Amino acid sequence: MKRLLYLFLLLSLWAGSSSFKVQQDFCDALKKIVEASRQNFDAIKSERKNGIIDIYYTSKIALPNATETRIWVGNDQLYFTCKIVEKSSKTEIEKEYKQLATSVRACLGNWKEFTPKNTSLHSFDQGFKEEAGEKCGPEVVVSMQDNPVKYGFYKVVVTIKSF
Repeated sequence: MKRLLYLFLLLSLWAGSSSFKVQQDFCDALKKIVEASRQNFDAIKSERKNGIIDIYYTSKIALPNATETRIWVGNDQLYFTCKIVEKSSKTEIEKEYKQLATSVRACLGNWKEFTPKNTSLHSFDQGFKEEAGEKCGPEVVVSMQDNPVKYGFYKVVVTIKSF
């Protein structure tokens, strides 16, 4: 895994310093959000919002270029979500999804990959979770949601769950 990360960083440098900066900014933000997940996102919670059905907080930190960044109040845990990209083309969104999953994998290093339980026929998910002894740590899930009838477009979303 270290070799993969090293190769990825070298390729980023070769492609130009701006892409390396974008990758580094992404990794730095992702790691800050993951770290905040260990204490129910308290360090990054901002304004509390009462939606029609759900309660959520805005976040002080976002992944680069992300929109709709929220910390949702779930049944037993909090979770951070953000939309990374939306496109009208399924081919384009599949490419974005694969690139994002690769970036997350490179940033997280030795985290275990898993396939999350899929709750929708219109979602493809790749998950990563930290394992530390007997207790499982946070989870990061990259999702491609391909229901243009419901949403009007295809989108890629990142979810980070506290533990």
